[in-house]
Amino acid sequence: MQHIHVADIMQRHPLTFNTQMSLVAAVDLLVERGVSGGPVLNAQSQVIGFLSEHDCIRRMLMAAYYDETVALVQDVMKTSPMTVAPELALEDMAQLIVANTPKLYPVVDDDRRLLGVVSRGDVLKALDRELHSHYKR
Repeated sequence: MQHIHVADIMQRHPLTFNTQMSLVAAVDLLVERGVSGGPVLNAQSQVIGFLSEHDCIRRMLMAAYYDETVALVQDVMKTSPMTVAPELALEDMAQLIVANTPKLYPVVDDDRRLLGVVSRGDVLKALDRELHSHYKR
């Protein structure tokens, strides 16, 4: 399995957000694209945060309770999200997923610039293909 890396299975054009986007617009994009979250980028395409469905639901419940309607991505996003390198081996990525809770991991270069994202589903599919290839031998 060591010959498969995150770069081989990552999604190269993920949904991204910026800090000044309204939460309403961000939620519309999450719903429209059917994804569980996405990285928040600065002007240099560096990952500075992560916005998840979970974060949005929590804030929307709070907004409904306090009758607030204006929130920005920067008010809700998690800062310092877990990121992974493109050269991380599939087996190591799978172990990271087992040990942690994120469903989606930004893939970044050495300067924290976004290259793509890798999800639990991407890893599961790759592991499944790898296991099936062993059965065919």
